[in-house]
Amino acid sequence: MTDRAAEDLVDQAEDVAGGVAANDWFKRLARFGMVARGVLYLVVALLALRIATGDFDDRADKQGALQAVVRQPFGRC
Repeated sequence: MTDRAAEDLVDQAEDVAGGVAANDWFKRLARFGMVARGVLYLVVALLALRIATGDFDDRADKQGALQAVVRQPFGRC
């Protein structure tokens, strides 16, 4: 592949990416993803805080954390 062909390919990819980034649905989906990520961090922080303050008598490992999440109102699907 020549340098010019590679540059054209990069330009095309940038054009497509710019079009997707300007799409309203993509922006909404990206915001939803960031909110979901924030909620997940908040849940983990709250669980860590409860374990650190001694609210849980369970194990402070992955299995204990999973059991703690399952016991919460929205922990079961």
